[in-house]
This record gives sequence, C-alpha cells and structure tokens, in this order.
Amino acid sequence: PIRALVAANKTIEEENRGSRKHNFIIGVVGASYSSVTQPLSRAVLAMNLPLVSYAASNPALSKYKMFARTVWSDDVLAETITDIIYHFGLTSAKVVGTKGKGNSRNLQQRLNAIKEERRGNRPNFTLCDRIEFPAVEIGDFGPVTKHTLESFVDAFVVAIQADSKLPYLRKRR
Repeated sequence: PIRALVAANKTIEEENRGSRKHNFIIGVVGASYSSVTQPLSRAVLAMNLPLVSYAASNPALSKYKMFARTVWSDDVLAETITDIIYHFGLTSAKVVGTKGKGNSRNLQQRLNAIKEERRGNRPNFTLCDRIEFPAVEIGDFGPVTKHTLESFVDAFVVAIQADSKLPYLRKRR
C-alpha cells in the first residue's frame, strides 16, 4: 500500500505537468487488515492526509488524529461483547479465530482484562479455550467443527478472518 501511495503521488505529479487543472490526493481509503493499515497510516499521516479504513480494528490506530474507521476497534468490540455476556447472564464463552492470526488472541485477552476490571460488580463468566480455524485455502475443518459442536458453552465470540471462513462456508454447501 505504501508503494501504491508513492506511485499514485508520482502519477499525479506527472499528470499535473503542463496542465491547468492540478490533481492532488486529499485522503486515502483502505487497507482492510490492521497489519497493513498500521504501516500505511504512518506514511499517509506523514503526508498530512487523512486515512479511513473499512475493516482495521487494532486499537493502536485510534491514537492517530487523522485516522477513522468504519468498524469498531477491538477495544470497543470487547466492551460490547462483555456487556452482552453480562446482560444475558451467560456463564461461559469461547473465542473462535483464525489459526496463526492475532485478532482472536487479542480479543480473548481484552475480554479477560475487562472481566477482571469488572470482577466485583458483576457475576463472573468463564472465557474458555480459543478455537482456531485453519488459515489456509483448503484446510481440514473437521476437527474444528467437531470441537465446536461438542463445546458446552453459552456463546461463541467469532473473530475469523475472511480468508479462512470463506473456504469453510463454501465447503458446507
């Protein structure tokens, strides 16, 4: 994305040579993954341009004044999920995520931290082990599906990346 931004800026500069109307970049929309958005944000914001992401949820991005997102940060999501768990009196939940990705692990850690912060005010709930879907296009979903179906928990908190849930959903047709 950073190379694309530099290339776009260079193309605009070339197009502006000899032209009465000057084009310029007023902001950037994208990328979707937080892991890509974080380095891109530093480049975009160094150019004094606003950045909007339609899917990046890493709370560290919230510190940038010219950054906006169209989805909740992981912190807000964890607070909301915890509120739902308490509201419905759930006693146990599992986080379902993508193997090798940090989003489900980070969400699980944040849920546990919020639970500890609120320990005296609310009934306790158990956040059980994390279930991880394969991160490959063609994975063996059988063990994960079996484990999920045999889990005796009140709720599942799902944080699966699209590149792992789409092959699973296609396989289930």
